[in-house]
Amino acid sequence: MTFPSVSIVIPLYNKAPYIARALDSVLAQTIQDFEIIIVDGGSTDESLDIVAHYTDHRIICFLQEGKGVSTARNQGVKRAQAELIAFLDADDEWLPEFLETIFRLREKFSKASVYATSWYRYDSRKDIRIKKTWGIKEGWEGIVPSVFKCAALDGVFPGYTSSTTIQKSAFVAVGGFRTDADMGEDLDLWGKLALCYSYAFSSQPLTIYHNTPNSLTKNPELRITDTYPFQKSIMSYSPEWLSAKVNYDDLLLYLDSLNLSTASNLIVSGEMKKARICLSNIQHGVLKERKMRLYLQTFIPLTLRSFISTVRKNCDIINFIYKYKMTFINK
Repeated sequence: MTFPSVSIVIPLYNKAPYIARALDSVLAQTIQDFEIIIVDGGSTDESLDIVAHYTDHRIICFLQEGKGVSTARNQGVKRAQAELIAFLDADDEWLPEFLETIFRLREKFSKASVYATSWYRYDSRKDIRIKKTWGIKEGWEGIVPSVFKCAALDGVFPGYTSSTTIQKSAFVAVGGFRTDADMGEDLDLWGKLALCYSYAFSSQPLTIYHNTPNSLTKNPELRITDTYPFQKSIMSYSPEWLSAKVNYDDLLLYLDSLNLSTASNLIVSGEMKKARICLSNIQHGVLKERKMRLYLQTFIPLTLRSFISTVRKNCDIINFIYKYKMTFINK
C-alpha cells in the first residue's frame, strides 16, 4: 500500500461560492501525488453538492465531529495518510506551482519542519497585492533567520494557513490547533512551531488569500480578546528553555506585538481603559511609535473615530473611482 506525498486539509462550512475554485486549484497542481481531506462542519448551503460532483478518488469528505475550524483541521490531520500536511481554506486558492515549490523547499532544507510561501491578498474592492515579509527580499528562499521578528514587524508569520505546510510529526508534537480559543489559534500553532522547528520560506507568492464577506478578519466583534492563545501557551515554557531555543529578544518583541494587536481590538470595542493598561505592558523600543499612536487613539471619542473612519472609507472610494476613470480615459 502506497501513501500520498502530501495530505491537503480543507475545512468546509457554507462556502458554496468558493469551494470549486479551491478544489480546482489543487487539481491543477504540477505535483499530483496528494490526497484532499475535506472536513465539513454541517454546511447548510450547496457546498456538499458541489463537492459531490467531483469524482476524483483522491478527494475524501467527512462530517466534522464537534465545532470550530480548529477542530476541523485537527480531525483532518488525524485522518491524513501523508507525513506532510498542507492546509487550504475553502475560499482560498493555490497557483499551480505551490506544491512543487513546497517539495523543493523540503528537499533543499531538510532540517526544517515548516515550509511556506508568500501570497497574494485579494479584496474585491481593491487590487490584488503581494504580501511581503519583513527582511526578506524578492526572489529569496531559505531558512527564516528569526520567525518571531518577522511576525512582530509584519503582524503575521511568514506564510499564513493556506500557504503553510507542516511535517505531521511536528504538528502532533506541539499539540495541533487549540480548540479553546475563538481567534488566534493559528498564531498559537505557528508560534509553538517556531519555538521548536525551523521555517523554510519562499518569497514567491503562490497562494491567493481571498478576503470574502464572511471571513473572520472582516468581523471585528469576533476578534476582541484580552489575551492571545500563544500568550497563554508560552507560560508553560521556562525562560531558560526559551533562551536556549530562540532569540529571546525577538520573542519578547513578538509578545509585545500581540499586546499591540490586543490593544487595537480593545479600542475598536470601546474598551479604552483596558487598552491603555494593555499598552502599558509593552516595553520594546521598536514598537514605541506604534504604541504611542494607539495610546493617543484611546482618548479620541467614539463618535469622532467613527467620523474619521467614514472619511477614510470615502477617500478610498474616491480614489477607486478616479483610478477607474483614468483607466477608461487611457483606453
